[in-house]
Amino acid sequence: MPPVSGGASESVYDIDKVKRGISGPADGKAEYSDLEDMYKNCDKTNVGGNMVEEWRRVKPEDKAKISDGFDKQIIAAKDTLKTDPENKHAKNILYISEQLKKMSSDGFNYKLKNKKI
Repeated sequence: MPPVSGGASESVYDIDKVKRGISGPADGKAEYSDLEDMYKNCDKTNVGGNMVEEWRRVKPEDKAKISDGFDKQIIAAKDTLKTDPENKHAKNILYISEQLKKMSSDGFNYKLKNKKI
């Protein structure tokens, strides 16, 4: 069995390194109104997958299936919370499902809070 290191572990992801790697103005104070604005104005190699553009490619019938799935999860979580109001799992599922349903209806073009509109 190989020895286990007792030293400090290093995180696989360094968020500060990622932030420094994002292209934008020289002063590092990039401001975007929403995800679509960010996707359009950043170096494509640094932005990652374009959720807004990909969601536009999803067929309407598939979007309806996804929305129905969110509805079912919301109903199930609400039913669970009626009988067990302190159920943390149901609270989390409810919150996540509601947020994802809203985001999908908004085309995944999330409005960012750091931009004055």
